[in-house]
Amino acid sequence: MPSPSNLRTQFKQHLVLALPIMISQLRHMSVAVAANVMVGRLGAFPLAACALANSALWPFFGLGMGISYALTPLVAAADASKHYKKATNVLKHSLVINLVFAAFFSTALMLATPVLHCIGQTPTVSTLAAPYLRLLALSLIPFMLFQTFREYTEALSFTREAMYINIGCSLVNVLLNYVLIYGKLGFPAMGLLGAGWATRVSRILMALGMVSYVLGKAA
Repeated sequence: MPSPSNLRTQFKQHLVLALPIMISQLRHMSVAVAANVMVGRLGAFPLAACALANSALWPFFGLGMGISYALTPLVAAADASKHYKKATNVLKHSLVINLVFAAFFSTALMLATPVLHCIGQTPTVSTLAAPYLRLLALSLIPFMLFQTFREYTEALSFTREAMYINIGCSLVNVLLNYVLIYGKLGFPAMGLLGAGWATRVSRILMALGMVSYVLGKAA
């Protein structure tokens, strides 16, 4: 049986690795809450449309995250065995799989937006939700790109980098929500579509940040 001192050491090591991952996961919830608060000030219909579009989108985001999680143990095992080429190959294969998934379901969601008018919602809510859902659907591609490289770095025990990128882009997301929803700093007030653009831009920045970090480490 491990001694208490060894258990404390292992607990600290696991906490150092896990805490940034936990913060990154909480970041998704906090940004969604902030967006809902800002959209809620526009009225009941935009808030309902936001909830409807997110309800249609999040099952695919959850599925995409689940698919990307397969990368982590494979890369970690390869790295522990010093099979670095295998770890790189796993990353390449996962990148193809994740981007094909993202492209397919982004296209499917965009083509399926007319279904929103057939599920018993009021016409106003469905009309507002459709273009917002199309913007969110396109953000699935940069999100899966970010998620692929995030899982790769976390498999190599670099968990803080994704957290920093997550937090930074979250702040950008909240700022863009404020600017684009209400029309600040010279931008037109876009309402619910402003929230969609803020989400899309922040996820592109997340992907660029994560890819740049991995490629920079590899150089």
